[in-house]
Amino acid sequence: MTSPNDQTYRQQKWTKSSYYLKSTSSSRPWYTATAWGQSYKAGRTGNIDVSGGVKYHVYPYHTYRLTNYLVERYGAGNNAYIMANSYGYGSSYGTWHAD
Repeated sequence: MTSPNDQTYRQQKWTKSSYYLKSTSSSRPWYTATAWGQSYKAGRTGNIDVSGGVKYHVYPYHTYRLTNYLVERYGAGNNAYIMANSYGYGSSYGTWHAD
């Protein structure tokens, strides 16, 4: 993340499983992550918060399973991604997958 607000690349989501996120390093003490999706059924831009109101404080060197309702609400095959926010500029690295 090179700004206070960033997002991951998008992957297609096929199952009702949680998003997997592994934080490998970060120049910030923590940042907030939420599950998002993109579906034509969501209207306008198609971008929609699918976290069910759950936000995660992501710390370096931890693994998370992010709650999401993309498949339940919009069906399989839609694009999944993670929105990240911090209270300052910095960088974070890790891996994630939708299924």
